Amino acid sequence: MSLPLRPLTTAIYERLTGEDGAGLELPVDVFYAGSKEATTEYVAIQIPTSSRRVTKTTDGRTSIIALRCHTEAPDGNAEPLTAFDLAESAHESLESQELSLGLDHALLYFPEPQDVRPNGYDMDGGTRAMDVILRYDLHTQHTP
Repeated sequence: MSLPLRPLTTAIYERLTGEDGAGLELPVDVFYAGSKEATTEYVAIQIPTSSRRVTKTTDGRTSIIALRCHTEAPDGNAEPLTAFDLAESAHESLESQELSLGLDHALLYFPEPQDVRPNGYDMDGGTRAMDVILRYDLHTQHTP
């Protein structure tokens, strides 16, 4: 049985970029965490490195996927709500229609994001960044 991480991350990427025709096509860069040079606004798809990342159950698998919604602004002009707006758009795009995982897996449950945590920090001497992390515990079923 193959792990659902590749089909999950592909389906999420295609939904957020609008490639699957069902998403909102976010007006920011969408990429896999660590795969490209960062811009001032983006959504990065992350697979947490925790050993809980993929758990096999009798019904299928539970996989943890996170979206890091990142915004930057000059220090003193930062608007935290911009990062929350980006996170809300990403979530709305994902839940707008069922994600297709191909022939090997079916998505059984798409939950509300867990542990929505804002994180503000200084990038350099004059830039303030804000990340909002959306963590999803997705339940999939292997389809024979």
